[in-house]
Amino acid sequence: MDFVICPDNNYAEPAGVLICSICRNACPEDGTVRIHVVTSPGFDKSHEDTYRRIASGFGAILCCRTVPEDLWSQVPEVRFSDSPHVTKSAFNRFFLPEILSDADCVVYLDCDVVVTDSLAALSAVPETALAAVPVAERWNPEWYGRLRLDIRLGYFNSGVMVLNLDYWRRNDVSKRLLEYFLRNLQNVRYADQDVLNGVLGAEKSDLPYRYNVPSGMLMRSSRYYWEDSVQIEEAVRAPAVVHFSGADKPWQPLCFHPWRDVYMRCRASAGYSGMPRPSSLPPAVCRALEIMRPVLKPFLKRAGIYRADIPPV
Repeated sequence: MDFVICPDNNYAEPAGVLICSICRNACPEDGTVRIHVVTSPGFDKSHEDTYRRIASGFGAILCCRTVPEDLWSQVPEVRFSDSPHVTKSAFNRFFLPEILSDADCVVYLDCDVVVTDSLAALSAVPETALAAVPVAERWNPEWYGRLRLDIRLGYFNSGVMVLNLDYWRRNDVSKRLLEYFLRNLQNVRYADQDVLNGVLGAEKSDLPYRYNVPSGMLMRSSRYYWEDSVQIEEAVRAPAVVHFSGADKPWQPLCFHPWRDVYMRCRASAGYSGMPRPSSLPPAVCRALEIMRPVLKPFLKRAGIYRADIPPV
């Protein structure tokens, strides 16, 4: 079973944690885990040695690829106000059919997710361009008006996708994605996710919610269609992939995500314990905030945005 991740230097350590969680939990039916790490020019290659160490400890195969300069240069440098953490490296997945010429189907995972259960069911090749989990708050009119999408098609979260690369090659999907992006620079707010929805909204199939449970699904303020509520509750109680979407990342000392401990356990298993976590704050400040977490929690509004009934994973 093939997996692909596209880290940049900002997400180098979370990518290592993700690799560990894939190896521990993905459980493909054939028992083989092959992880493709696709990076941009300028990525710190020392991280790849760490990834190989983690993968080899589980008997997994790790393949590291760099996006060729001629492809990399086709994507302009753009910053997105609604996705400030997203860099140009997020668009590397547009070029996967060419870079992964030896693979016909891969499971793509964002670097801010952790695998918590078997992904064997994702080994089936979709007949469409991709399979992904729809955004649960499907009625948001902002997406459809801004991107001129058909509301009947919905909007999907691109953090976890099963990609039919053979379909992409036969239907020139990479070229279509890049052309759409360049034509709609002013309308794209959620980076490559907007582009994927704009081009492939009618060429996708849905995955069950449990294969991509984002932070928004756990918030008190979330509202869903009633017909989705049962499946969403099942996903929350038995997630296969936890997605730390939004600004509340588990490596930040003041993250109060209900499943932060899942990430921290994987981080320890990956061998990152004792190392400074990726943060804009000095390590000494991070350590102090970790100690003060129980005291600070009642006073921080962000700590109360999540539902109180979220079970541990």
